[in-house]
Amino acid sequence: LLGSVLNLKVTFTVTDGVFEPVGRIRGAKAALAHTLEWIGTGVGDARSSAFCVMHALSPSRAEWLAEEISQRFSTSEVHIVPTGSVICAHTGSGWGVAALPEG
Repeated sequence: LLGSVLNLKVTFTVTDGVFEPVGRIRGAKAALAHTLEWIGTGVGDARSSAFCVMHALSPSRAEWLAEEISQRFSTSEVHIVPTGSVICAHTGSGWGVAALPEG
């Protein structure tokens, strides 16, 4: 409830099936910017990367994020994929990014 009132967005990673918080940000725009920074850290100096932008009831944010990824990073491919109802039930609306650095 408090997170909703303060408009907090939690970013997290999943490693070996364990959810690990990365940050708590106020507002969707700031959370999208944080996501892009996190991607930059994750792909590092990779020659190119393949990306999958997933969304839960947020197609416009996913499209924006995919476009930003294409402009900021060297991409071999970028896919946008809607998540299923089970994911939405646990996370609510939002987005996620998977990156596979190449070389």
